[in-house]
Amino acid sequence: LIFQNPALMSSVSDKTINFNFLTYMQGSKAGNISYVQAHRERGTWGAMAQFVGYGDIDETDYEGNVIGTERMLDMNISGGYSYLLSDRWAGGVNAKFLYSYYAGYSSIALAVDLGLNYFNSDKDLSLSIVAANLGGQVTAFNETAERLPMDLQLGVSKGLGRLPVRLH
Repeated sequence: LIFQNPALMSSVSDKTINFNFLTYMQGSKAGNISYVQAHRERGTWGAMAQFVGYGDIDETDYEGNVIGTERMLDMNISGGYSYLLSDRWAGGVNAKFLYSYYAGYSSIALAVDLGLNYFNSDKDLSLSIVAANLGGQVTAFNETAERLPMDLQLGVSKGLGRLPVRLH
């Protein structure tokens, strides 16, 4: 969850390590790793990295003849901090280093994600808002700077509480 909303770092257990790896179609691979640690009474910091490698992709000429093989990769290295603002509110920020490499072209961008989360344990209710990818390219792919896709996300989670159980 810390990749989606930095405020949710405050709900992760102290000294937690997470590792995921996935192989997918056509040699694609994806993975992430994260470490989260409590900081004093109300803070939590974390370090994260994730990647998607798209495998070997045939390079073709205009007539469709294969003339080589190319590799493509997207990578995100980030660090974040979350703080419990009250018993029900948490805020957080992730600073991100983004790198992309596509067939000989590369780009570097710097971005920030800002998150806020409200959690009411009595009602088993969680509300979140995140403004993701606030930043820009440092190095463009081909001297053409592009905007990062700023993303505003809202989330709601409502638990069902205890459901009645019927035994047959």
